Amino acid sequence: MRKKLILVVICFCSAINLSLTKAQTIEERISNLTTLSGKEFADSVDSISKDIYKMPKSKAKRAIAKFLDVTKPLNYESYLKGRGLELFFDNVGQIQKLDSIYYLAMKNNIKSMMGWAAARKGEYYKKWNQYDSSMIFILEANDIFKELEDEHKLVSVKNTLADLYFAAKDYSTAEQMYLEIQQIKGNMDQWNTWRKQTITNNLALIDLKRGNYKEAISKFNISLNEVLLRNFGRNDSISQAYIYSELANLYLIINEKNSFLTSYQKGILPAVRYKQNKFAAKLYFGKSKYFAQNREIDSTLKYISLAEKMNNDSRVSIEFLTEITAFKANFYKDVGDFKNSSIYFSKAMVLYDSLTNLQMNQQHLQLLAKTNYDNLKKEYLEKENELRFVIYSIILVIIIIIIITILYLKLQKAYKTLVRKNQEIESIYDSDAIKSNTQKAANFSNIEMEMIVNLLDTKMNEEKYYLNKDVSLDKIAEILGTNRTYLSKSINQIKGENFSTYINKLRTKEVLRIIKKGDFENLSMEGIADECGFKSRSAFFTAFKQYTGVTPSFFINNLNTK
Repeated sequence: MRKKLILVVICFCSAINLSLTKAQTIEERISNLTTLSGKEFADSVDSISKDIYKMPKSKAKRAIAKFLDVTKPLNYESYLKGRGLELFFDNVGQIQKLDSIYYLAMKNNIKSMMGWAAARKGEYYKKWNQYDSSMIFILEANDIFKELEDEHKLVSVKNTLADLYFAAKDYSTAEQMYLEIQQIKGNMDQWNTWRKQTITNNLALIDLKRGNYKEAISKFNISLNEVLLRNFGRNDSISQAYIYSELANLYLIINEKNSFLTSYQKGILPAVRYKQNKFAAKLYFGKSKYFAQNREIDSTLKYISLAEKMNNDSRVSIEFLTEITAFKANFYKDVGDFKNSSIYFSKAMVLYDSLTNLQMNQQHLQLLAKTNYDNLKKEYLEKENELRFVIYSIILVIIIIIIITILYLKLQKAYKTLVRKNQEIESIYDSDAIKSNTQKAANFSNIEMEMIVNLLDTKMNEEKYYLNKDVSLDKIAEILGTNRTYLSKSINQIKGENFSTYINKLRTKEVLRIIKKGDFENLSMEGIADECGFKSRSAFFTAFKQYTGVTPSFFINNLNTK
């Protein structure tokens, strides 16, 4: 027994020592990257990144700073990975930082990091319930990883994209994508630990939405068996709470009360233990419906109260809140309390209207986002074809110049008397070549300008900086990661107008949107101008008439007569 105890102590001390050594040598490992190359370098970068991710914030920031210094001259893709790692330890300005990473990756033609940045932006927007913006970036990431044939990252992006289609109630498209993920699988560690179970749950939810309750129960039980066999700890216990809450709801729907009670008992324990209030709320709500079916009034009220408390604590969706409110209205009606029934029916109708509008807007925005993305992609391909044509034309001109030069040299030997004139012609050809090269440089300069203006348009559409009266060329240049001179030159070159005209056009378009929606009725002209970022009434009138050809008053009156 004593020997075993000594052995355990030795092993424990060795583990602690190994951990300390690992933490102490992280900077040495980063420095050693300068001696590595190829797969060894890539594996070491991945290993260091994983270890930094597990470190305390202060130590991680120091390690990342060193990592960036070392990798920037060695491997730019690894450097950008380090920039991405910073996001895990700093929650300020994620979108701006991702824009910077995306732009640098695009500038250096590192498509894997372009896809990563687009996917991360999509996930952030999804987290903030900005589904239209989320879909645009997820679709872009999906195309990039499909082109790179990177199945691991493609699966992750497809998963998010399928979730967006599910949220928009496009169950057929979501189901198709979940089934595709089942075929691809991707990273097997992720597949075996959580993705396989998550996809099965999502397919079960689609069956539930379609009213295929038996199929949904079957799929949830398959997922549950996976979790019970694995049972690795806290995460799997939370998964059990979720699955049991869904099963309990399904068993109530098909009126299998014994199965409901079993699922309730097995689900409520981990839900309460791990403070998963949203699952506890669903389970308590199910219990209240169970007692309501048995006409047990006090127990029904007790559990509906518990469900509401859990709902408030966990900020459960408006859909669930609407369901609870409608249930209370019907319950009070059944027990003869018509006063409370009327109150909750009114609340339920308000919630239902809000829910319907939210869902319709969400579906519309996601459809619009996909359309916009497809249009942008088509426009990009057209510009790419134009660029390809220009490059081919330049190459053809160079080939012609080379052929002419060769012929010229042959003629030079044959006609010695024309040496001087041929030398003059040669200088002319040289001059043409210089002009051609200058034109080529100008074309590529125009491409960079188009890129910065496209980025400007995207940021303006997303963040609406033009609504800020104090927006300036300096501020926008700083946001885009460039300088005011180059930004101004790019706007002038690509759009044929200055920064002030560009901003005032956007403000005028916003005015037109407000007027056409009818939102102007409670606003004066000064109010409209102020809402849309104009500093004064006169600036508003000047910009509006310059853009539309008529005054705001004339436009509004003409709109009303229609």
